[in-house]
Amino acid sequence: MRKRVLIAEDNPINLELVRQILEDDYDLLCASDGERAIELATAEAPDVILMDLSLPRVDGWEATRRLRDDPRAAAIPVMALTAHAIKGYRERALAAGFASYLTKPVDEDELLAEVARLAGRSPATNAKGPSSSGDPALAAVVREHLPRLVGEATAALDRGDLRGLADVAHQLKGGAQMAALLDIGALAGALEAGAAAG
Repeated sequence: MRKRVLIAEDNPINLELVRQILEDDYDLLCASDGERAIELATAEAPDVILMDLSLPRVDGWEATRRLRDDPRAAAIPVMALTAHAIKGYRERALAAGFASYLTKPVDEDELLAEVARLAGRSPATNAKGPSSSGDPALAAVVREHLPRLVGEATAALDRGDLRGLADVAHQLKGGAQMAALLDIGALAGALEAGAAAG
């Protein structure tokens, strides 16, 4: 029987990228907010949970705290999978009950190895080769989302909504970096920073 992984991620690009990396080796459950992640974890008992820290409704910190307090889910290893590469966050996450901590953009081979370790199985190998050169399938995911993101960015600009523009740029930045589209990621990061600064 294949192991099951719950992915709690609100960024649709990052969710699709992680799904593409894991889907050949695991059965996947997906949640776009912390409340849904808690519901799925307690009802479905996946073997591993990948938890973004900045989820809507209930953030990843609180969702993991609630899972640790629930006997139905307390033993499920939870990996923080986050863009928060801030000093001390890894230690804080491990102390809070996370079993592991990876920062985005995530390396495909590192993600596969860490999920395998937490699931108690032999490490999967990335049959597509090292991720540093970029994976065409992952790049295609980013390209598929570009029209939506351009539309959302344009609408945010038309409204004068710099926060919304920063959010759209953040989605593109994370997805582009995970797909090794570094130039696009850098441009999106600059747009995010500019919009956040006003």
